[in-house]
Amino acid sequence: MVPRILDSPERFRVAFESANIGIALVDLKGNFIEVNQELSRLFGCAREELETLNIGDLAAPGDKVQSLECLGDILAGDTLRGVSEARFLNKKGRTLFVEVSYGLARSCTGIPLYFTVSFRDITERKRLEARLVQQASIDPLTGALNRMRIEERGRQELMRSDRYGHKLSLVLLDLDHFKLVNDTHGHAAGDLVLSAFGDIARSCLRLTDLLGRWGGEEFVILLPDTGPAGAGQVAERLRANLQSFCFPAGVRATASLGVASRRPGENLAGLIGRADGAMYRAKQDGRNRVVIDAVDLAVETVARPEPQPLLQPF
Repeated sequence: MVPRILDSPERFRVAFESANIGIALVDLKGNFIEVNQELSRLFGCAREELETLNIGDLAAPGDKVQSLECLGDILAGDTLRGVSEARFLNKKGRTLFVEVSYGLARSCTGIPLYFTVSFRDITERKRLEARLVQQASIDPLTGALNRMRIEERGRQELMRSDRYGHKLSLVLLDLDHFKLVNDTHGHAAGDLVLSAFGDIARSCLRLTDLLGRWGGEEFVILLPDTGPAGAGQVAERLRANLQSFCFPAGVRATASLGVASRRPGENLAGLIGRADGAMYRAKQDGRNRVVIDAVDLAVETVARPEPQPLLQPF
């Protein structure tokens, strides 16, 4: 038996209900008029409940305005369609990343009537993208930023320093006699030292500080809002913690650290070069020590205001 060809309203209804993405009819203010079953499933809400809400009610707090602006942009412009990505919350409070496509329906005389809006869940895609970005940015052995990423973040911190006049210090360090660790105990032991160093360094740093693997056993630490004296204290704490750490099989590790603070107009290469010079002096002086750029320290000392005497009562 040949199936009956559905008339136009029936075809629309079947397509609306059988679609594998969430679809809604939305009025010109963003209020849901009608939703399909897939949209109800996506947000974990009964259809009747959804049809009492506005798109903005479902958007994550930071994305509410963005979700409604697209509707306004379409109404204000010549285009009939728009696509955006935004975060939404389902009924259980889980954050969903959603690709939202908007289409404006007009009357035969061109008067805007309502929007057809489709919602495609792209949460897993966004998570995969985030993992790929992390893999491209993080050194897997130490958990530090890789060289490309720490250079990028360094340039960002320099721009921030220029804009707001904040201090910025950099520590360049090299693990002492690391080749000897590999030659004596094997590369597995060397990898263990590098991995543990990453953990030790992070335990000495603030959340705003940045640790990067510069290459081999050499690391860079960026310390925003920190002058040379404060950076020297961080470097000394890191040096002492590394020296006292007990690795398996009697392995010991120390580091030589050079500290420099950013000077007005200095680029990243110049800052790293001066930190490298300070680190070289630390090695020359016997290793397992911190050397701070002497000029930076002197400038900070001169700039520091003298303590004011306490006022004595009359």
